[in-house]
Amino acid sequence: MAKSTALVTQSRHSVPLGSKLDKYEKQLASAMANGFEEFCKTGVILEKIRDEKAYEDAVYKSFEQYMNERMPCGLKKTQAYAIIKAKNVRPLLPAVSNNSATGGETWTERSIRPLTHSKLKPTDQRRIGKEVAKRVKKGERLTASLVKSICDEELGTEKKKAKKKQKRFKEASLANNLRYSIETVIGLRVGLEMYYEDAWSEVDVEGSGLITALIDELGQLTSFLKE
Repeated sequence: MAKSTALVTQSRHSVPLGSKLDKYEKQLASAMANGFEEFCKTGVILEKIRDEKAYEDAVYKSFEQYMNERMPCGLKKTQAYAIIKAKNVRPLLPAVSNNSATGGETWTERSIRPLTHSKLKPTDQRRIGKEVAKRVKKGERLTASLVKSICDEELGTEKKKAKKKQKRFKEASLANNLRYSIETVIGLRVGLEMYYEDAWSEVDVEGSGLITALIDELGQLTSFLKE
């Protein structure tokens, strides 16, 4: 027998025919008749209550207050938002079936939850959904653990891509710094060649070994580059 839970509501007013609420309720009824999973039905209703501020009929100031204080069907705010997020991701996912006698698996809010990660884009969610369907068809069960493992792999790949990009940026910055340093050394060499050797000897004496210090630093740089 199918499990059902009554939604706590207050019917203080009738719904005028042709009104916005009447239109939404007819769309909701149509969606439910077309076979949405249970959590999708719940998500649609919760989203309507939130977006249309229907909670104001019961003198609540916000959707959050309504959920946490009234707790319709025993749901709190965090659960409501999780269901709404899962409902919004569901249209991006394919139907799943396996080769068992049951003939198929069903997406649930819990199994979709890993796909609602903020770093996963709709294109990522579609791709992961296809991978889940493929693995379920081969015999695996559609569980939150299966979806999470594939999501973790996807997020790990993205993290590696980000690190690789960061590494390329650092390498490019290093190359630019080296290029600038080489140009500086070349400029220094050209500048030195423009003066007489005797004049630079006097500078070295006055500067307490400036030329010697420069030669030493250049020698260390040469050794480092050779390594």
